[in-house]
Amino acid sequence: MTVRFGYQLGIDLNALNHLGINLYSNIPAVVSEVVANSWDADATRVEIRIDARRKEVTITDDGSGMDHDECNAKYLTVGYEKRKSFVRTPKFKRHVMGRKGIGKLSLFSVADVIEVHSVRAGEKCGFVLRAAAIRTAIKERLPQYKPDNVDGRVRIKTGTRIRISALKKTIGKLDVALRRRLARRFGVIDPDKNFTVIVNGRAIGPTDRDFFQKIEYAWGIGPGSSEFLDKCTKATKTKTLDGIINKKAGQRISGWVGTFGEQKNIEEGNNSIVVMAWGKLIH
Repeated sequence: MTVRFGYQLGIDLNALNHLGINLYSNIPAVVSEVVANSWDADATRVEIRIDARRKEVTITDDGSGMDHDECNAKYLTVGYEKRKSFVRTPKFKRHVMGRKGIGKLSLFSVADVIEVHSVRAGEKCGFVLRAAAIRTAIKERLPQYKPDNVDGRVRIKTGTRIRISALKKTIGKLDVALRRRLARRFGVIDPDKNFTVIVNGRAIGPTDRDFFQKIEYAWGIGPGSSEFLDKCTKATKTKTLDGIINKKAGQRISGWVGTFGEQKNIEEGNNSIVVMAWGKLIH
């Protein structure tokens, strides 16, 4: 006898309509949320495949994965606050990027179908979320939405795979834009940090950020900042600050600040001050 495990989306459907379907407007921002989840899952490798013909994007990582209970309790429970469970990841002690548990809903802002496969300790789970079915449930005022069970389609051996399809926008040149946006949104994409992200077979590197050569003035703050200053080879002036806020209390900051001579060198949408924390763009 085959036992089918039940999945259930744990959120008020009207809230989903507001939080997820209209959360973001571009695919790179949405994929960034998935990459952040891979980081939190202690993945060392994230592979992104873009199929323009089929209008789908697949993101696969080698992280800790999820079993059935975790799929329901964590992925399908919107508002699950990861940082209440742990601030550092279990394996690599990374600082957790996820906070409010709503980033996963952003997938619906760019795609109508989301398929999730995940494996943890040999237990395979898979489900499909469909925007059309969710809208019907909202229209009919149903109390809940149950994704389709596709446990039998799971072929990965570890980690998590997310496929978003029926995309709402064309993705002919998405690979170029995605590489640049991911490189700029994450400071942790680096083999030295044991986190590699690959787009259509090519790993993202520091040069994909495409801004170090455009920085005019640069300040290094605290330990480790010299590696960033060294990349600003065309800066007309650089300076290093110790980053000490309160020496007695042991309070200090680290990082770097770079400014551009021309507005056009700042990525569209980031036309003011870009703030990153724990390796991820936050504002």
